[in-house]
Amino acid sequence: MTIPDTHAVIHSRWACKSLAETCNGEFTWMWGTCRFSGISGTTPFQSRMEIGVTESGAIHGEATWPEFTYQLR
Repeated sequence: MTIPDTHAVIHSRWACKSLAETCNGEFTWMWGTCRFSGISGTTPFQSRMEIGVTESGAIHGEATWPEFTYQLR
């Protein structure tokens, strides 16, 4: 992720395994720069993918973070 109008970058990892269109998993903050240096934490998320290709060739979906949290050192 990049923060508009800054040089800050945040890296994260999404982990989810499912054969269904909806999947529960974990979202983990890996590292960040600038004011997000030292970011950490893991929060649950749920994703839903629309399986199929749009005219532009993109697959789309949504993700929900019911307890979206992070910590800064």
